[in-house]
Amino acid sequence: MAILLTLKTPSVTSLLISQDTIETTEKEALLSNLTVNPGVYYLLLNNRNTVITGSFENAGNFHVLRTHESSTNIMVTSKSFQNKGTVVFDSTAAVGGEEYRITVNGAFENSGRLYWGISNAWVSGTPFSIRSKASWTNTGRIMFERTSGPAVRVAIDQGLGSRSRSVIKNTGVICLTNTVWTQTTDIKGDGCIYIGRGAKLALQAEADTASFFVSSGQVIYLAQGSSTLEFSGLRRNPGASFSTYKIAGFGGNNVIRFDVFFWGYSYNGETGVLTVKYKDMGVNFDIGKDYLPFHFAKTTSLTGISLSYRQNPPNDVPSKCFCGEPSEETSPLSTLNFGPKPWPHSPRLWWALL
Repeated sequence: MAILLTLKTPSVTSLLISQDTIETTEKEALLSNLTVNPGVYYLLLNNRNTVITGSFENAGNFHVLRTHESSTNIMVTSKSFQNKGTVVFDSTAAVGGEEYRITVNGAFENSGRLYWGISNAWVSGTPFSIRSKASWTNTGRIMFERTSGPAVRVAIDQGLGSRSRSVIKNTGVICLTNTVWTQTTDIKGDGCIYIGRGAKLALQAEADTASFFVSSGQVIYLAQGSSTLEFSGLRRNPGASFSTYKIAGFGGNNVIRFDVFFWGYSYNGETGVLTVKYKDMGVNFDIGKDYLPFHFAKTTSLTGISLSYRQNPPNDVPSKCFCGEPSEETSPLSTLNFGPKPWPHSPRLWWALL
């Protein structure tokens, strides 16, 4: 049986969750050195703000759920962040502005599932950010979602306050839904970046005199017709060289967009490589074999050129690019038996447990 607590001002210096626990409050939850043991869940329900300092270690299920119609903020400012279980920050039912932020002085490590979801309420700036100073590693699944409205920004950085080159390592999957991630760091590893409905990944060929790198083993998956891969900075860095970008799912009218008016493009059916030519450079995209060149389309606008493929993608999606969708699946929270549930049925709460 879960422990159900109603707290006026939850503020603790160290907290170990060793059994199923639910806390309800309208105040700010101030936590430090939070540890959630394997096999248990910790649910914070309808608190206005959540602030976590010290260390964060989750091997179970940690959920912050906002069902009321006011805004909420979740700030994790810690010396380390380690998630081996499931973390859900869900305010998709709220109508106020939301901000979720993780800032780690040490290492950010996710080998489990992390879901952040907000509603279509008005937001300013960057509502989603995960930043670390020492290292940034994902071997699990991370999903950023805005349910509707204009896409919002995601910030992912490593090496804050240092002069070293910013590098993140992704061997899992990072999922974007109705969000925009502009690259400000090298991306290493053989994982996948899932560009879902209404989402955009903006690769920076040059920014502040630095060209950002993407590992050739990293798959960029254009999952929907409304997915966009943007490639900018070529005109500011004409002498740069780039690795071949591995692309999956190109087709169905999703686009690869450039901020320059490139000279031409070509597709090699034997290698599956699409090459875009700008001045003396060529940028290569490994989109896979079996594309028909006459279905490629080039669209020119005032800001650049977009490439699309008017048929469905001819190749299968790599298994490592699985994100799924919020789903009505059974979870430990659905088996609670202490009277009526104090929150609406939240499919996004269950999604992260799949």
